[in-house]
Amino acid sequence: DGDRRIPHCGICRSDVGRRRAEPEQSVCNTGSLDFGPHLARIRTNSERKGVMTADGSALGRHAKGISPCLMIRRAAVHEFYAVTEADAPQTTGAMLALALDLSSRPLLWVRQDFLSREGGTPYPPGLREFGFDPARIIFVQGRDAAAVLQAGLEGARCAALAGVLIELWGEAKALDLTASRRLAIAAKASGTPVLMARIAAQPCPSAAETRWHVRAA
Repeated sequence: DGDRRIPHCGICRSDVGRRRAEPEQSVCNTGSLDFGPHLARIRTNSERKGVMTADGSALGRHAKGISPCLMIRRAAVHEFYAVTEADAPQTTGAMLALALDLSSRPLLWVRQDFLSREGGTPYPPGLREFGFDPARIIFVQGRDAAAVLQAGLEGARCAALAGVLIELWGEAKALDLTASRRLAIAAKASGTPVLMARIAAQPCPSAAETRWHVRAA
């Protein structure tokens, strides 16, 4: 159906554009404060305090519309909901913006293959422009939500990974409260953050520490 196609983005052969993330819950509310003078100190201390940060200076031309600094706990699950299906690229971009602050260790990226068929697969030159070394990323595709969640859970249990990115399409019945708790427990035990993008889905009860609604600016 042409009306349901997912737009492409800069990491999948087009332009990410501007994006805005709206937290339902977060551990840091930047409000209207100017964090510019403090970004270096925040980034220096983020590893010690167990949080991730995303700052505009690290995102280059893709930073328009993003809060100067977002801080979330590393050893936890964080959800990113696209406000509309058309906001799928911005949702992936917001998730990747936070992943930029992770270490140089490998990053596991798991998604439903439907998303790749509709929006394209990760594009190495686009990832490099966004700030990622494509060689760091382990990209896995699953046929359905259950397969994606199982791969994501195995990654969340691995302390050798910098983080786990999960992308799901639709309501994903396999992602019930039990499955969400398993991910949260694994992330807490290993210290490996789990960032989950939900496309064409309504928020539901979960064990995520924060939930973000993302839309294009």
